[in-house]
Amino acid sequence: TDPQFGLPTDGDTQALASAATRAGQAETALTGAPYHYHVPMNRFKDRLPIIGFAPSPPPLPETALLPLEDTVAVESTWLVTIGLAPAAPNNATEQWLTFNAFKANEKWFDDVRLVWYGAEEPSVTRPIGATLGEELHLVSISVAETVQPGQVLPVESVWLPLQKPSVDYNLFLQLLAADGALVAQSDGPPNGGYTPTSTWPPGKEVSDRHGVALPAELPAGNYQLIAGMYDPNTGKRLSVDQDRDFVEMGSVAVESPSR
Repeated sequence: TDPQFGLPTDGDTQALASAATRAGQAETALTGAPYHYHVPMNRFKDRLPIIGFAPSPPPLPETALLPLEDTVAVESTWLVTIGLAPAAPNNATEQWLTFNAFKANEKWFDDVRLVWYGAEEPSVTRPIGATLGEELHLVSISVAETVQPGQVLPVESVWLPLQKPSVDYNLFLQLLAADGALVAQSDGPPNGGYTPTSTWPPGKEVSDRHGVALPAELPAGNYQLIAGMYDPNTGKRLSVDQDRDFVEMGSVAVESPSR
């Protein structure tokens, strides 16, 4: 209750508590902040292990890589940042997680951001060969064929720019039920904003990692995965053909949780 640690309801404490509530027993929270280290050290008393990283530009030192590699060896990882925008150039920890895990979602608590990453790697690669607009060609995707409710569905897509993209598009991934109902989705710039499409060189393949957070109550069954690109300024999607503005990427099986 010491006032030097701020209010017990501050954003840092709320973010850590939220992560602790949702995390599995083997998961870890990572913090990257220029200050507020005193909150997890002095106030936060939950069972969730916490590893602190100082904000810094990449590359990360080897001493930082070792604990990061350990965190992505389990089901998922939580990152708490304070006063740092997504894809900040001095947040090497977030950048490493972006390219080595699968960002599922993020939530703000005042100026504190809680990011959830799935760690499971895809199990199958599927060729796609679809062209979106006149700028982007979706070469293939890698995805987990089976997943359980409450987990993160990992999706890695490979893109080939046919010409330099005119805007910074957002990628959307949607999981649909048999009747077409939306059950889960992921939406945002490629690789969390670290590789905006306007920087993609024509003729050179670019990979993107996205995670789709599945609801904990999602019924078991087969679901259809679709994807597409859109201009975040207008909401207009890139067309795939005359009738569609999305790409079908095959089915994903949701299994009942193992006991």
